[in-house]
Amino acid sequence: MVTLEDLEKAAVACLGDRVGEERAREMARRIMEYFGFDDMVVDNRIPTRDRDVFYMFEEVGLVSTFEDEAYVVRGKRWRIHYWALNKDKIREKAEAEKEGGEDDASRIYEEWDRWTEYGDREGGEPGGRREGRDDAG
Repeated sequence: MVTLEDLEKAAVACLGDRVGEERAREMARRIMEYFGFDDMVVDNRIPTRDRDVFYMFEEVGLVSTFEDEAYVVRGKRWRIHYWALNKDKIREKAEAEKEGGEDDASRIYEEWDRWTEYGDREGGEPGGRREGRDDAG
């Protein structure tokens, strides 16, 4: 079972840079209000303003959608759309946040810092360019 704390930590890890930590926690609380103790929720229950939050969480892989078909009177198909918690991804991101929040994305910036330092030591900009040097010749 995914707890509110797990989803909040995962939301901060995935969306904190984009929307801010407090807003990410607020969004996680709003989503958990729909799920409660369940793993999925019917899309029809979600108002449009809250559905946008679900789409943001879907973008980062914390929730996913699926549909089911039911046959009603006279053989017509009725599609029912659901949202489901991606428990594995939520737990993974929550654990990474507990361990310091460092993931693959933050390592990219460490690499960038190394390249920047190298450029500074060589007397120029990263990428080998030096001040006063004409790129044409």
